[in-house]
Amino acid sequence: MNIGKINNGTAINNREENTPMKKIYWKWILLLVIAFGVTSACNLIAARTPEPGASDANAIHTQAAQTVIAQLTQAATNITPTMELPTQTTEAPTQAPPPTETQAPATPTQAPPTPTSVPPTPTATPIPCDWAQFVGDVNVPDYTTFSPGSDFTKTWRMKNIGSCTWTGDYDLVFVNGNAMSDRVSYPLPASVRPGETIDLSAKMTAPAGDGNYKGSWMLRNDIGELFGIGGDASGSFWVLIKVIRANPDYAYDFAANYCNADWRTGSGGIDCPSSPSSSKGFVTLLDNPVMENRHDDEPAIWTHPDNDDDGWITGTYPQVDVQDGHHFKAWIGCLDDSRGCNVIFRLDYQINGSSIRNLGEWHEVYDGQATEVDVDLRDLAGKSVQFILSVEVAGGKSEQANAFWFVPAIKKVDLSQVNIPAVQAARQTLAQAKGVDKNDVRVTRFETVEWSDTCLGVHTEGQVCGPAIIPGYRVLLETGGRRYEAHTNQDGTAVWWFEL
Repeated sequence: MNIGKINNGTAINNREENTPMKKIYWKWILLLVIAFGVTSACNLIAARTPEPGASDANAIHTQAAQTVIAQLTQAATNITPTMELPTQTTEAPTQAPPPTETQAPATPTQAPPTPTSVPPTPTATPIPCDWAQFVGDVNVPDYTTFSPGSDFTKTWRMKNIGSCTWTGDYDLVFVNGNAMSDRVSYPLPASVRPGETIDLSAKMTAPAGDGNYKGSWMLRNDIGELFGIGGDASGSFWVLIKVIRANPDYAYDFAANYCNADWRTGSGGIDCPSSPSSSKGFVTLLDNPVMENRHDDEPAIWTHPDNDDDGWITGTYPQVDVQDGHHFKAWIGCLDDSRGCNVIFRLDYQINGSSIRNLGEWHEVYDGQATEVDVDLRDLAGKSVQFILSVEVAGGKSEQANAFWFVPAIKKVDLSQVNIPAVQAARQTLAQAKGVDKNDVRVTRFETVEWSDTCLGVHTEGQVCGPAIIPGYRVLLETGGRRYEAHTNQDGTAVWWFEL
């Protein structure tokens, strides 16, 4: 019986080894071995440095291996295990200890990235087609002074900051204010591409009355639309001048007429007025000059030679008819804050294109003093004369050669008040002879002469005259509506007169 039990037990054990569960177990082992082998082969292939042209073959091998694994996995999944359970003996179940929970390593949870603030992309503002920028005044800055009727040319420097080219069909046009020009539009002299600049000019004439005058201008495109400067391209640019009438007490006002002169420097001809920032020299008018000795409210011509050690500037005026009693008068010196100013002033003249002759020369430095100039023009009386104002650098700093001519003018001097003893003796002698007050005798002209005899050129019946050279004066006088001529010696101790 015991043997039978053993045999029976053996038979039972053999049946257990051939159960479906063990078959499944071995199939899984086989699958794992095949998968491991295929994976190792793929890794070896992938670890190699691919040769040229080998990448396609490697890809094929890898794909084949992956296909095999997939098929094996699918086959294993499709096996449905069937299992015969042995007859269980009824007995109290033995409670297995609770399974030990193996905690899988926590998968790190990736924190969401902190958002980076990205500034919004600005929307590009389209650039207007036609848009201008005022760069600067080439000449005639604001409040430049002119005499009534003076001709001048105003020039603006403009930049094209739009997106369209200004062509020859564009115009500079007057829009409002004081036109000061017989033309209200000027075609652009050249095309201007975006980013380029151009100088635009208009010829003008100063109005007849005193005061400030302003004229506004804009640009006009090829379809007749106006545009200009400013944020919306609708602003205008302007010319602003001050008109000063010539002083009626002067025979000729050099300050009021300064732009009627032809101004030149060592660098060539210059505009009038010209920019004080020019290194080529400039001339302009100051209506409230600050001079080295004082501040005044009457006009002064500011003349500056070109910036050179031997720089110079000259202004040649139109012809002026000089009369008896005319004097050239002015104050000259350096402007305030012009330390290093060292210049020579010259007053020259020319008649009918003849050689230039000098009337006076004065050396001025910055010393807090100004010099009064008074030149008697009696020798030019009755002639048409071109006067020339000149300034030359004489040392110091050429850039500090800020020379002024304060109220330069030809003034008619009352000849009756001249302090020349011979002239006053002629007045007194005629007044006594006519029985009138000396103040009723007016001097209309006098000149220096050299008489050729002792009678001073006045010959009467029975008078004996000896030859001699006697310096003296010829004096023309008026009283009671009659005209007289007197001849004197140099000191007025001898006076002969007669009625004209």
